[in-house]
Amino acid sequence: DDPDHPLPGILDLSGQLSRADGTRVHRYLPLEIPASARHYVRDSVLAGGSRDVRFAVQGDLRHMPFSDPAHGGRFYIAAQIADATYDYVPSRLRPASQAPWPVLQKLSGWLIFEGAGMQVRDARTGFAGPKGPIAPLQLAHIQADIADLNHPVVQVQAKDTAPLAALMQTVQGTAIEQLTSGALAQAQAQGLAQLQLQLQLPIAEIEKSQVQGQLQLQRNQIRLTPDTPVLRQAQGRIDFSDTG
Repeated sequence: DDPDHPLPGILDLSGQLSRADGTRVHRYLPLEIPASARHYVRDSVLAGGSRDVRFAVQGDLRHMPFSDPAHGGRFYIAAQIADATYDYVPSRLRPASQAPWPVLQKLSGWLIFEGAGMQVRDARTGFAGPKGPIAPLQLAHIQADIADLNHPVVQVQAKDTAPLAALMQTVQGTAIEQLTSGALAQAQAQGLAQLQLQLQLPIAEIEKSQVQGQLQLQRNQIRLTPDTPVLRQAQGRIDFSDTG
């Protein structure tokens, strides 16, 4: 046992894979990451594959996954994924009283693990609640982050222009609708609109989730409730959050 180079030693490893199954990625996370975090990845990444995976492990293995900059080193996996399904709040982590969150389906982009963090970058995705969209809904500007898998807080940001009716139906029957008190649950609409959505989801305390959104109307026809007039050529912005 060399005191200058204590076990398990120093590793400098890098490589590239031409085929990978996204549902197995949790198996490659360091055991130093708590089992609960590795199980979260197992339960949330439900489908997907990659033909471009890059990885690197560099440094003193005692400090894996090198989340403390003081120790140096690098743990890195980056996979360009296609046709992935990411259920960022798996059912086993939700209270029985909470509706499901919309799931990212047919997700393409980069899935990155670096240090103790996880990121989804430059993603395009379908966005679907339990009722599914009434028209295919694809969002092109998606980012998701977990800064520290030891204490996972999922940050999701989405922005795109899509059919307004599909945007509203996607959140019907979901936790977003619950947290916003069903503000748009009965709304009917036609035309395109721009959605900006931000979610902050502390996995260990999912009941403290936060939602912020903006819906930019672009000369739409909209009826907010069955007993209100139809608004035609509507322009303006609807702001909503978990508080109002």
